[in-house]
Amino acid sequence: MFMHRVGRLIRCLPFRNRLNASPRPLSIIVFLHLLLPAFAQEAVVFEHGTLEVPTYLFERAETVAPLFAVGNSRGLYPYTAFDRSSLAVSPVPVKYEALILENEYVKITVLPELGGRIWSAWDKTRQRDIFYQTGVIKPSAYNQRGAWPVGGLEVYGPYDAHMLTWPGEPWPWALRRNPDGSKTIVLSHIDHFFRNKLTAEFTLRPGHSFIEVTLKLHNRNEVPNRYLLWTNAGVPAGEGTRFVYPMTKTIGHDSADFGEWPVYEGVDLSWYKNNKVMLGVFGLDIYDDFISAYDYEGDFGTICYTNRRIARGIKTWTWGVGEVAKRHLESYTDSGVPYVEVQSGRFVWDGNYEFIQPGQTDGWTEYWYGAGELGGLTTATRDVAVHLQRPGENVAGARLKVFATGNYPHAVLSWQTGDSPESSEGISLRAGEAVAKELRLGIGAADQPIHLTIRDGNQVLLDYTDYPDGKRPPAEFASDSIPRQFGPDDELTTEELFQKGLTQEKLGRVEEAARVYNAALERDENYTAPNLHLGLQALDRLEGERAVDYFQRVLKRDPANGDAHYYLAVTHAEQENFREAERHFYRLLPSSDAFSRRDYGLGLIELKRGNFDRALSLLESSVKLLPLQVSVLEAYAYALRKTGRHADATTLHDRLLEVDPTNAFVYAERSILSDEDPEMLALLHRATGSNAQGYLELAANYMRLSAWDSMDWLLGQAIRSTTFEGRVYPLLYYYRAYALHRGGRLEEANQLITKGAAESLDLQIFPFRRETAAVLNDILNLRPDDANAASLLGDLYYHRSQPEKGLALWRQAVKSDPNHFSSLRNLGWALLQRGSDQEALAYLERAAELRPEHLETTVGLSQLYMQAGNTDSALRVIRAALEREPSSDQLLELHAQVEAQAGNYDLALSILMHHKFGPRHQSYSLLNLYQSIQLLKSYQLASQGLYEQAVKHIEDAASPPSNLGVDDFATLVSTRLLFFKALMEEAAGWKDQALRSWEEVARTTNDDYDGEGLFRAIGLYMTGNKKEASEWFEVFEKVTELRKNDSSPAVRAHAHYLSAIYSIFRGREDQARQDLQRALEIDRSNLFSRQAALWLEAGLFGALSS
Repeated sequence: MFMHRVGRLIRCLPFRNRLNASPRPLSIIVFLHLLLPAFAQEAVVFEHGTLEVPTYLFERAETVAPLFAVGNSRGLYPYTAFDRSSLAVSPVPVKYEALILENEYVKITVLPELGGRIWSAWDKTRQRDIFYQTGVIKPSAYNQRGAWPVGGLEVYGPYDAHMLTWPGEPWPWALRRNPDGSKTIVLSHIDHFFRNKLTAEFTLRPGHSFIEVTLKLHNRNEVPNRYLLWTNAGVPAGEGTRFVYPMTKTIGHDSADFGEWPVYEGVDLSWYKNNKVMLGVFGLDIYDDFISAYDYEGDFGTICYTNRRIARGIKTWTWGVGEVAKRHLESYTDSGVPYVEVQSGRFVWDGNYEFIQPGQTDGWTEYWYGAGELGGLTTATRDVAVHLQRPGENVAGARLKVFATGNYPHAVLSWQTGDSPESSEGISLRAGEAVAKELRLGIGAADQPIHLTIRDGNQVLLDYTDYPDGKRPPAEFASDSIPRQFGPDDELTTEELFQKGLTQEKLGRVEEAARVYNAALERDENYTAPNLHLGLQALDRLEGERAVDYFQRVLKRDPANGDAHYYLAVTHAEQENFREAERHFYRLLPSSDAFSRRDYGLGLIELKRGNFDRALSLLESSVKLLPLQVSVLEAYAYALRKTGRHADATTLHDRLLEVDPTNAFVYAERSILSDEDPEMLALLHRATGSNAQGYLELAANYMRLSAWDSMDWLLGQAIRSTTFEGRVYPLLYYYRAYALHRGGRLEEANQLITKGAAESLDLQIFPFRRETAAVLNDILNLRPDDANAASLLGDLYYHRSQPEKGLALWRQAVKSDPNHFSSLRNLGWALLQRGSDQEALAYLERAAELRPEHLETTVGLSQLYMQAGNTDSALRVIRAALEREPSSDQLLELHAQVEAQAGNYDLALSILMHHKFGPRHQSYSLLNLYQSIQLLKSYQLASQGLYEQAVKHIEDAASPPSNLGVDDFATLVSTRLLFFKALMEEAAGWKDQALRSWEEVARTTNDDYDGEGLFRAIGLYMTGNKKEASEWFEVFEKVTELRKNDSSPAVRAHAHYLSAIYSIFRGREDQARQDLQRALEIDRSNLFSRQAALWLEAGLFGALSS
């Protein structure tokens, strides 16, 4: 709120972030003529300047690629994580570029540096914020980079991660004036996971108090991509806050935890105050188009309305009101005011991905507004929000309050109950105000549905039926996106195997999807669907030859398959096998969805050959078929320029900007045509987001067009514009060298390669584009001794599931430069992940010597010592690191783990209990550590006959203290802890208590074969449900044997641990000892395996064998 009063808009001055920054040139202000009109002249005013916001800054980030699923891995490739121990203890004022839209009722502020987000929305009628406003940018740990500013209205997708682009990647923006006098701020970002273009449009319209939000996601690529898309609004929370959601059922994050809404196990969870722990659920059986968080005490709510047949996802989120919530509160605001989240999504839940085909666009529009003076909320549309108080028994009237978002002075309200005649009367509605009406109803109306309509001429503002006694209308919006739960492979048909693989692929579990696809092919080697998907996976992994093989298999079964011909053409064109590419493009038939892309593909081939006239003809034909596809329009505009038709190219640029208002290609082309006009260059800089990644994305566009001179020119601009403190992002040099080499300028290319080789690889965004493989392979052909190029290419291949190539390239880098830190560190972690401990140790020790201050390397080295059982060396490394970073969460967690491994359980618990760990979200290593230490301590006490204390420690394990900062929802029920509690009570001879605990075990819902499902199944067996348990065990045995041979040491170790528990249950204690020994050979730091081995030798599993 205070920002609207003290935040002063000034001209945009040069500004540098402390971290990962680039200068902001004065020339970026190019639309100042838009700032001048006042409300007397325009109903919606746009302003552009800067806004000063207190900001907590990071001093440093991790600067190594987050590639490895070992240890306490952080970051999300290609992004590194920020070092939260370096977060400032107090904020400093920072000026952010600010875009403001304002009409009679609402004022919104957008800060492009915060991504696709409304920073604040001010309700001018009620003088209050519509969304949660922290008044400070205090990055929380709630995204994979550990740097997510809470509040406002955020757009996120196509990957399931809160905004990752701050700090360092401002979103390009544009202003659009609309014919009705409204204005739209358009922001966009090309994501670094799937390289789809995400666009967020925020519109204010004259005479309306709603904020119109349009989301678009466009697949710019030549292959399908996964995607999801959500909006997420923060809303202030208090005693009177209630989630008003039109749903009757919910589903949890894992798509298996179903619940009732709003009352679950006797508690009405729609009220914020009733959530003692974290709650995040998705709606099922949705029966209306709105969602809201409404404050019944403050009589004000934030409402979202959209078509729920399209945007089928609705989600509630709160940290709750418990001690953990208070800990989290400190991490995201200084105001002491908590918040809840109101989320709206394309699909049912936020792990629910679907595929979007090449060139396709998806999206929807929704409307957000604040509404007050209603006394509560019953339903809402874009135009009105309504609270209906139904009549009581023997009462003939109802009370209705209507809040409008527009002016409808001659509206008509109609109502009807049961079979009674419809009643109508006029109702004058004004935007931002609520009107009360008494509805005359017949006696007995309390038991009848009440049908309400509000019309303004031919416009229907509301059409709603309210049902008595909490009844609901039939759900219109189904839950058909919930993934099907498939059984074991051998119980499925071949078609079901494919569907199982497809489900896994949508969830991002690519290796498991490939395994299931191959199982289907074992039954039918030419089955087209899995062959096609395996081909696309190979293409994504940069394995073109394998992709060709899979696509050819499709054609064996279906010689006219359009998808196979199209992807073969794309693959051959990428490999510059132009004749083969043309052959497959020409095999496309009009019956194929890919037919419309034929001439576009052929046109790109002619551009590569330099046949511009032929390319122009093909691309002109393609534009007629695909008039709204940006990549097609760009290629055609380029061909027009190359054939001298500059005026036509400029006209097409205007058309491109209508389709894609933030299109950077247009401003690059216009800069070239205008001989580097300063205004065009400034627009180009803004359209690339003023950062290296935006320029590289545009350079990749020019690569597709084989426009080597234009690519060279662009990257020259990029290097000049983004150089900061003498540093240049090394891929800018390498991409430009590649363009020069392809253009025949070898000497200049070599000069740039030398510069790239000299740059530091302390990066925050690592290589992720498939084009980068071609660039760096070319660089290494020219300069095989370039350690930087080899290391970066190794990162890319490893990320693309080609670990052998990654390892070979890192070894090549170390051979060229024995002190190449990034490659040494990567080799150590990669080898550690595959179980080559001794070789890994040598590399990590060398890396630690070079960079003793580098925390992740220290962590890796100490974990390697721990896995080898060398606790003394691990403690030496950790204690030395703690001298430099005494408050490091990571190091203290590791310290507790190694003390527990050494048998010092009290010291380990003391370390955990006496440090205030930063809040964590969906990160459970600390929780698992705490629980495992408590179980080890319970063993120690039981060995002394102190069973009451032993059980108390197990109970404590289920309720970790708030200082650990772990998600409390993850600790509500632990089947494993209940299982061991029952065993301890059996060992103590407390039969009645043990039986109650076994019943609790059996009532849990875990049924996964690689987690806590085994403990539940044993509980079922112990309480007499032997049939269900035996059926579960049958599948478990098969799954576990497969997992014992998994490529991941962690998976193998856990499989042996579960197998040991199962063997004890079956009375095979010798086999259990072998499994536990094998688990500890793989990883001697595995405390759960250590605890199970100690309990076994102490006879604490006796109840199972009896």
